[in-house]
Amino acid sequence: MGENALGLAAECPAICNFYNGSGGSEGDLANICSVYECDRDIMNHLYSLQSAQILDRCVSNAHICPEYIVILYRSGYFIIDKAVLSMKICLKHREELGARWKRSKRTCSYPGHRGNMKADRGASPTMCKELWLKTRQIIPVGSGEHLQSYLIDIQVPHVPAIVENKETAFDIDVHSVPSSQDTDTVGTGMEFEILYNKFQPLKSQLTRPWSELAKSAKYYYISKAKEAVMIVLSIIAPGQEDTILSKLSPSSTNESDATDKATQQLIEAYHVTADKKSQLQILSLFANNFTKEKLLQLVPSLTQSKIDAARKHASVMGPGQILNPPKIYRIRLTRPKLLHFLEYVSMPSISQVLGFGTMQLHLASGEKIQIPKVIRNAVSARIIANYLEYCKETEFQTFSRASLYRILKACRASKRKAMHGLDNTTALGMNAMESLQKVVTRLGEYGLDMEKKDTLIDMINICNQHLKFDVKSHFSRSSSCSDHCTMFALSDPTDTCFSSNCDHDHSDICSNCVLTHKLTEGIN
Repeated sequence: MGENALGLAAECPAICNFYNGSGGSEGDLANICSVYECDRDIMNHLYSLQSAQILDRCVSNAHICPEYIVILYRSGYFIIDKAVLSMKICLKHREELGARWKRSKRTCSYPGHRGNMKADRGASPTMCKELWLKTRQIIPVGSGEHLQSYLIDIQVPHVPAIVENKETAFDIDVHSVPSSQDTDTVGTGMEFEILYNKFQPLKSQLTRPWSELAKSAKYYYISKAKEAVMIVLSIIAPGQEDTILSKLSPSSTNESDATDKATQQLIEAYHVTADKKSQLQILSLFANNFTKEKLLQLVPSLTQSKIDAARKHASVMGPGQILNPPKIYRIRLTRPKLLHFLEYVSMPSISQVLGFGTMQLHLASGEKIQIPKVIRNAVSARIIANYLEYCKETEFQTFSRASLYRILKACRASKRKAMHGLDNTTALGMNAMESLQKVVTRLGEYGLDMEKKDTLIDMINICNQHLKFDVKSHFSRSSSCSDHCTMFALSDPTDTCFSSNCDHDHSDICSNCVLTHKLTEGIN
């Protein structure tokens, strides 16, 4: 029985031709097929071993290395003819030599390589055949291999395949190095070794558009490209890398540094113009044509923020476009609503006119008018809040809160905290509330429950605010609340001359007024 280089049987069709009777394991003789029928896709198996790096990963090229080629190469059959393709293989040996093949060691299996350097890739089918053509040594497809060993010995002389006078079914082309320029093999190996030691592998390959990259990514790829160019130049002309690099584009750098007459005129116009908006428009015409460092050299008065603003204006509005501020449409204040608010503000409970002193009212036309001095008894926020509540009760549509603030700002008036001399009733009432707070605080020191003390103080504060501000706007001659009806409150039941009957019912109750009555009862 004839045997190949690995001692595998190759003639008897009744048994598996890949069974070595001298010591190999016997396969499953029930499931035997021809080697040529082994056509499963094992590209994922080769990729897992990193043995398909020189093959294109496109789907259209998946037929480059079928399963039976890998099985034959691992068995030592590199010259394939009709007789080899007619060999029989069992299912067990098909799995052991095909998709379930595993490496025997993790170190480099390249012939002649010494040391325990760890393998960083697997031997591809093409590499295995190249090695066999050169040295007649067999390494299985997928064996561990270090890249440096392959680069140093990459120049393989082209040896024509010896095919017997039988029909050839399939073979993989040998990627031989072109020999049009004969160079020293040792020198080329040293150059590849220098390239491998100096140039570190890329972290990732650039697949996205350059404009979408971040600054750090752009800097990384530019530095790696410059590093690769310098390494190539060091191999071409050692010690003269910078000279050759400067000769590659001698005119582009000079043209970029020089500024044309149009740019010079724009720079002069920028210096002459005093308006910031006009300067922004002029700067937007050439802000994107130069780097920030170059712009700072051309226009010393520039800043980083001005350059950024000009570039933003060029991208959003367009270079040199006029700034059009947005138009603001205002609604004129209607006279009835304005008079309604002024009448409310002029009420004696809100504003008081002093008998002495005047103040000047400045109009928009520049005219000045002398008006009596007016003092408001409340702050603007409380006046507007009470007015909006009054409009809500009377179902009157008024201006917005911002418009009311602007009207109050235009109506000049003074504000005073002390009410003595202006409203003695309010001043005495505030003193009374302060006295009640002191009494409750003293009761708390002499054994009054703290929770009850806090409740009484809260009631005093609510009553103080109500009597000082709110109750004034609630008084009316015909109010349905007895506490707010002036006719009922001023009538003397003992004297008919100072009494009158109301023509309405007092059916409503004011919660704050009721709280005032409860306060005195609680303190007592």
